[in-house]
Amino acid sequence: MATNPRSIPSARGFENRVGSDSASYFSTRERFEHTGLIDYSQLRSLPQMWEITEQQFGDVAALIDPHSRPAVSLTYRQVYQKIRQFAAGMQTLLSPSLRLQDSSQDASQDSSLNSSQNPPIVALFADNSWQWLVADQGIMLAGAADAVRSATADPDELLYILEHSQSSGLVVENAKTLDRLGDRIWSLPVEWVVLLSNEQPDLPGRPSQVKLLTFDQLLERGNRQPLQPVHTTPDSLATLIYTSGTTGQPKGVMLSHANFIYQIVALTAIIQPLVGDRTLSILPTWHSFGRVGEYYTLSQGCTQVYTNRRYLKKDLQTYQPAYVIGVPRLWESIYEGIQKSFRDRPRECKPSFDRFWRSAVATFRQYGLGSTAICAIYTRRDRRSYKPGRPRCCWLHCTTWGNCCSISECSKPWGAT
Repeated sequence: MATNPRSIPSARGFENRVGSDSASYFSTRERFEHTGLIDYSQLRSLPQMWEITEQQFGDVAALIDPHSRPAVSLTYRQVYQKIRQFAAGMQTLLSPSLRLQDSSQDASQDSSLNSSQNPPIVALFADNSWQWLVADQGIMLAGAADAVRSATADPDELLYILEHSQSSGLVVENAKTLDRLGDRIWSLPVEWVVLLSNEQPDLPGRPSQVKLLTFDQLLERGNRQPLQPVHTTPDSLATLIYTSGTTGQPKGVMLSHANFIYQIVALTAIIQPLVGDRTLSILPTWHSFGRVGEYYTLSQGCTQVYTNRRYLKKDLQTYQPAYVIGVPRLWESIYEGIQKSFRDRPRECKPSFDRFWRSAVATFRQYGLGSTAICAIYTRRDRRSYKPGRPRCCWLHCTTWGNCCSISECSKPWGAT
């Protein structure tokens, strides 16, 4: 098990700032806050992260899904194994002519012609789950890029993305989602479909040449097929994230591996999680904010627990997470629930909560927090004594990813003025 990163020496003084070079000027703790537990700046592709996490956090719980049937708990070693199996199975489906060049081939040609920067595209229509993460990283590890969208999006929008992205294959959440797409999907040049469930749907309109596999069937293929090396560079396309299409047809935003690698390196300047810190995953991972948040916390050895709006209140109490990545509407719904619970309690409880909330709102205004995304970090507190300790609440304001402009830590107990 990895060493607790907070066991590094205290950096209260300047005693270890020796030498004239800029690197030696920083204290041990300051260097940790710039690099995190692990320095990922030398990665050439995002999936390389999982080999490192397996070595560093192998037996630490990585993913917990208490609401799936059956409930799932996977360690970092098991997650990496499933990603490799999915990737190897995916390579059996990708056309040989579309696969990325392997490392033995000459990749020095012009970038516009370099297939390592223009990988095959696989559409991924599914919502937040541990299977989504395995599929997303498995697709990239196989040498492809994914075009992602929610399984609940309008069928016409999904079909447009499938055609516009020129996806050669489709990974879809379940048979219900596939059924919503109707027979029009078979008129597109889709060579295969993989379900993230293990259903066996009856699809009378499916052409015989279009392969249909379940999640377990693809993993089994990967067990029998060794993973082939691919030549992925930091500039290679990693994903296409499509806009909502409110002002016209959705537009695909191209993100490279370097884009994601930068985020997991840069975010260490904001937060430095402990190995095993629990996080609640509730935002859609096909959206960039929730997706980058999950990549980062997992890169630092956190334990991710999947939840949803139905179980959020219960999971907050059960798992007492250190980190929850959310957006304003989520916190509004939590606030409304808290207000309702206080209305049902004795009157003497309400003033202390009102003081806390006024303090929080003042912090928001001080740092210009409006409708932009907010990352809230909750830690356990002593309900009886309100003893000071780790910050109870931390609000992070980001104008754009990679440009975090302010952060406020509330060192006072909840309810303090």
